[in-house]
Amino acid sequence: MASLELQGLTKKYGDFTAVDHIDLAVRDGEMVALLGGSGCGKTTILNMIAGFIDQYEGSVLVDGKDMKHIPAYKRKMGVFFQNYALFPHMNTFDNVAFGLKMQKLAKSLIQEKVRRILQLVKLTGMEKRFPRELSGGQQQRVALARALVTEPALLLLDEPLSNLDAKLRVEMQIEIKRIHRELGLTTIIVTHDQEEAVSLADRVIVMNAGRIMQAGKPKEVFDRPANLFVGDFMGFSNFIAGQVRRVAGARVSVACSDRELVLDEADGTGLAAGDSVTLAIRPENILPAEKGAENALTGTVRNVTYKGTVTRLEIGDVFAETVFANIHESEDYEIGDAITVAFPSQKLLLYKKEEKRSE
Repeated sequence: MASLELQGLTKKYGDFTAVDHIDLAVRDGEMVALLGGSGCGKTTILNMIAGFIDQYEGSVLVDGKDMKHIPAYKRKMGVFFQNYALFPHMNTFDNVAFGLKMQKLAKSLIQEKVRRILQLVKLTGMEKRFPRELSGGQQQRVALARALVTEPALLLLDEPLSNLDAKLRVEMQIEIKRIHRELGLTTIIVTHDQEEAVSLADRVIVMNAGRIMQAGKPKEVFDRPANLFVGDFMGFSNFIAGQVRRVAGARVSVACSDRELVLDEADGTGLAAGDSVTLAIRPENILPAEKGAENALTGTVRNVTYKGTVTRLEIGDVFAETVFANIHESEDYEIGDAITVAFPSQKLLLYKKEEKRSE
């Protein structure tokens, strides 16, 4: 196990800055997710940590030691590649044992280490199977075993679940959490999937354009995005333009189109009547309600999408913006129906005008 620190980490390709002065400290045994869309710099950071990119500005420190001039094969890091990178001509045992053989360990020690790690990832009995004879989930476990068997100081996972179907993703989330709990390895996960990040990590780092937008515990980032970009990325699909009417401590009234919404737990610091703001709320937090309830507004169902556990409604005639609501009730809704929904005051987030939503 080891601690990791990034100091002013920067990578440029000509005039393009892929990673822009990243400062990050990862505790011994912590699992941290780098979360963001394509091109945000997360995989570039992983490659700099691993030593696959050796020309960069700033520092990568492992237990306080600068990795700048240490080649990848000497960094004691286990790397899980997005495409698994299994050797097709090698069976499971040989794929997992490859790194140990490169270390020229005794044959008996290699056999024992491979046996233990295959037991950990639940692949006992699969030693002689080739990658083509394994399912996607089994191939992933082989790749994970290969990354773990050398007992690395750091484990680096690049999009570990992206190639799996929905059922296998859930199963492997559980397995990765279990393995991390048992081994206590300091782990960096790169992912574009916000559900994967909050499910696996102790801390989530949201990135955009090579910079950190927000860093915090999963619940904090999920429930209280620091800005509109993070809110959008974390699933706040409702963004409603408004203007402050009244501020009374933490209670703020906002005019949205010709309607009004009240927030009970808003930070009213620096707000004044007339300020332009944006309100954000997750679709699952919008609830069917009776007319007259606080923040209950009536609109018209414009579209209905049944998703199994929820029904997703697109509701018009409430604000200038379409409202998206995920409803758990069994009631059937039809296009054109009138519907009254509430926007719980404690679930609404308020962002000041100067924060522009990134596209």
